[in-house]
Amino acid sequence: MMKGSFRLMNNKTIFSIISLTFALILGQAQAGFAASAVTVSSSGNGVFALQGAMESVGAMDITLTYDTSTLANPRVENGGLISGALTAVNLNIPGTVRMAIIRTTPIQGSGVIATLTFDRRGGSPGKITALSARLSNTDGRQLPAVV
Repeated sequence: MMKGSFRLMNNKTIFSIISLTFALILGQAQAGFAASAVTVSSSGNGVFALQGAMESVGAMDITLTYDTSTLANPRVENGGLISGALTAVNLNIPGTVRMAIIRTTPIQGSGVIATLTFDRRGGSPGKITALSARLSNTDGRQLPAVV
């Protein structure tokens, strides 16, 4: 009886150790892979807010494509989230807005990255067709991003 009890206790102990180890590994993986987010939303009349929820972001390369049959003449105004950043905006390709943003200190928190204002064509409120973002930290290491 003692031998069986020892084996059962041993199996419970092993199971507990494995479970605890698994939980710790998953907890560290989630903390290590926290992703920043970039979204775009329409506020009507050809105006779109590009927003971010950032965690230790030093640089962003954001490309937004829009429907040229409903929107034209894009204009970009930097938002509060990227205050103090060096920015470059390329509007030379019709249907595409590309932004490069870099800071020497990490961007933390949530807010408006930029406001995009377009001239509307026709009665449509306009449509953003795609959004992509590549983010990196101040050391140049790529960070996960949810777009």
